[in-house]
Amino acid sequence: MYIGGSLCGRIRYAGIDALLIYGKSKVPVTLNILNTQVEFIENILEHDALGLPGKRSVIFFKGSKLILDDYFTTAEDYLEKAFYKRNLNGIAVTGTEVYAPQEFLKYQEIYEQVLQRKGELTTEQGWYPSCFNCPMSCGKSKVGEMGGNILTHSLVACEYADSIFSDVGIVFSSLSTLGYDYTHEDIENLPKLVEQTLKNIK
Repeated sequence: MYIGGSLCGRIRYAGIDALLIYGKSKVPVTLNILNTQVEFIENILEHDALGLPGKRSVIFFKGSKLILDDYFTTAEDYLEKAFYKRNLNGIAVTGTEVYAPQEFLKYQEIYEQVLQRKGELTTEQGWYPSCFNCPMSCGKSKVGEMGGNILTHSLVACEYADSIFSDVGIVFSSLSTLGYDYTHEDIENLPKLVEQTLKNIK
């Protein structure tokens, strides 16, 4: 499942690579994260009161649907079911750390190359709230998607960017400049690795 918004960026700016939530709370709670400090809070009605404005991303229920950053959601109810299963009302992530790629100049070069390929995106540019670092602001960003290219989604990109982020060379170069020592083989085997990881978690 893929959902847009800025949650991915805020997690990274909090010094976190990923969130894994398991178990179930006895009472409804909201997960509040400030950098690497974590707390579960009962009876939070105003999620906007959590975190720091401009440096946070919040996902919470509006009626029966989860809304991320006051705009983004999903067409299915898979995410909602997962929150209900954990007795989770919402998540607020505030990230204030500065993240500097190990090879910043090389990263900037690759970033510019990717932006120059935005004509390959299979959606039209608009004026809607944009997903993290996406230049398109397309009208299709509001509702996420199920399925699709797992490599693309793992890089926090949507199905409209498949032609760019299915390019293992671009992916390998990008991750390398960020300090990850993956091999081409690691990247090509990612779908199998994710499948196995999900089985292990269950």
